[in-house]
Amino acid sequence: MNKKSVLKKSLELCELEKIDRAIFSWNGKNVGYKRIFGGQVMAQTLIAAYKTIDVEHFAHSYHSYFLRPGDMDKSITFTVDRIRDGKSFTTRSVKAIQEGEVIFNCSISFQKREKGLEHQIEMPDVPEPESLKSEQEIREEILKELEEEESIEEDEASTELAELKIANEKLQKENDEYRKVYKFLRGKLNEVNLLNAKLLYTNKLFKAHALNEDQKLKVVESFDLTKNVREAKLVYATLGESFSTQAKTEVKEEAPAPKKEKVEKNPLTEGIASKAIKSTKPSKKILSEGNDLADRFKKLAGIQS
Repeated sequence: MNKKSVLKKSLELCELEKIDRAIFSWNGKNVGYKRIFGGQVMAQTLIAAYKTIDVEHFAHSYHSYFLRPGDMDKSITFTVDRIRDGKSFTTRSVKAIQEGEVIFNCSISFQKREKGLEHQIEMPDVPEPESLKSEQEIREEILKELEEEESIEEDEASTELAELKIANEKLQKENDEYRKVYKFLRGKLNEVNLLNAKLLYTNKLFKAHALNEDQKLKVVESFDLTKNVREAKLVYATLGESFSTQAKTEVKEEAPAPKKEKVEKNPLTEGIASKAIKSTKPSKKILSEGNDLADRFKKLAGIQS
């Protein structure tokens, strides 16, 4: 199909048959589409309106509404309402009807050619259309720029990551040095505290008890075995209890046994007193636990029971 035949076929779509003074018709001609193209109906209504104007007025305003789809195989009737015929302006309302239903409606205003104000913006200095890049070329350039930006961002990210790694290693070394210093100072502080505790507890034991040379030597040796302040405190408590017990035993052995006086028992108070004494005595279990705890302290202090 050549260009002339296509143009002829297109012009045939605009040929309307006059039915009445303001009624026109177009017989459906299928050109390959089932639905009517909107631009075709607009052109046909404009032609129908022009056919009702006898003076040289030209369309300057066109308002339209597409109401229903049209069928290319069916005829269309165009009715033109002569709204106004004036000297300068002419107004027409056109309806496109197919099988009794309005598929398109428009309002057209025509005006006589008159002189008036005219203005036009000067054409800017722009390149010729043929010199412009195609859409494909523009896309390729944008894609290339994006790839370059991604490459730069990756290089910057890798550089930043390397710098962070170096800074992290440096910080780690500094933290290790700080930990070593802290452990050293803490160890020294513990040694000083332990030494002060040994001296303090030794001095207390020497002042509180009349110890012989062997006992004093035992005290010093016991404190030398301790590794922290808590152990030194336990040794001090154990030795103090041991020395106090030994001193009481020696006093009892030297003192004469007191004579026992015969006391008459009162049958009324004997039951109450015996109950009170029984209630205050600790159970065998409690004595056993206390002895075991004392034995552990003595063992820790290096004293043989």
